[in-house]
This record gives sequence, structure tokens and C-alpha cells, in this order.
Amino acid sequence: ILSKLNTVASQFPVEAADLVTAAKKTGGAFEAAGGKLEELLALFSAVRSTTRESADTIGTAFRTITGRLGRIKTINFFKDILDVDLVDNGKILAPFQAIEKIVEGIREKGIDSRSPIFSSIVEELGGIRQRAKVIPLLLEFDKAQKILNASMSGGESITRDAEQAQEGLGNQITQVRQEFQKFIDNVL
Repeated sequence: ILSKLNTVASQFPVEAADLVTAAKKTGGAFEAAGGKLEELLALFSAVRSTTRESADTIGTAFRTITGRLGRIKTINFFKDILDVDLVDNGKILAPFQAIEKIVEGIREKGIDSRSPIFSSIVEELGGIRQRAKVIPLLLEFDKAQKILNASMSGGESITRDAEQAQEGLGNQITQVRQEFQKFIDNVL
């Protein structure tokens, strides 16, 4: 988990502390809805890097969005408006997959982000108070996918960083030892 946090924080404009805040704020609800930590980090990072809103407000928005994705009213809305089914084999899709299907539906229908239909989609997902977080969530989904891919491949980033740090420290110790030996040779 720490390696994944480290990978995302080092490769994208989001701080590790904010990722931890997001996980604390909405991780339980996200996981209960079938989501994975890596997916939460990806969605959060895409929104955070775009809006620069606080981790707390984005976390609160994600709790709202996660809850709304499971409502019958919301499921029916997306079926009617986008012909997108948020249920598969009798189970509600996990949040990342649901957002992905919604984004695909928006693209397939050619819905512009300034259209009333897009506005209705945003409001259905997050309500009027979460517009500033839902809009980048939908518009920056490709970024979230890129972050997810990096997170999944970065499982050993802390180990690599520690090895690099140790190599650097080992080189410094060797240099100090060599310099000390030169000093001793000059004194004698």
C-alpha cells in the first residue's frame, strides 16, 4: 500500500498526505461498494490535480458519489439517459467501473460538458454541492486510468527508493573512507 501511495505521489501532482486523507475519509465506503484502494487513489488524484480542492472536500464528495451510484434512482437515470447499465449479474458495479461506463456513455452519445444533459449527469452523481468535484471526475477519467496503471505497476517503489538511497549512502561511506585514508597517508 505504501509503495502504491509513493508511486502516485512521486509521479503525479498529489501529495502522499492527501492520498492518506482520502483513504481515511472515503476508503471504507469505497471498498464497501466494491472498489479497490488503487482505484480510489487514481480517481482522487485525477480530481485533486485538476481542482486543487482539499483532500477532505474531495473525500466527502467521493463518499456522496459512491453512495449515489448504488441508488435505484441513479441506476435508472443512467440507463435512461446514457443507456448505461450500472448493474452486472444483479450486482452494482464498483465505483471505478461505474464511472468508467458513465464516461464511455457520455462519449458515445457525444454529450458536451456544457450541455444541460451533462449538467444533469453531474447533479445526479454528486448533487449540486459536489459539482466542482464531479466535473473533473468525468472529464479527467483518462488521467485516472493512467494513474491507476502507474499505481498497479509501482508496487515495489518503496523498495527501489530504499535500495537507491542505500547505494548512495554506501558510495558516500566509501568516499569518506578513501578521503580519510588519503589524510592518514599524508600525515604519515
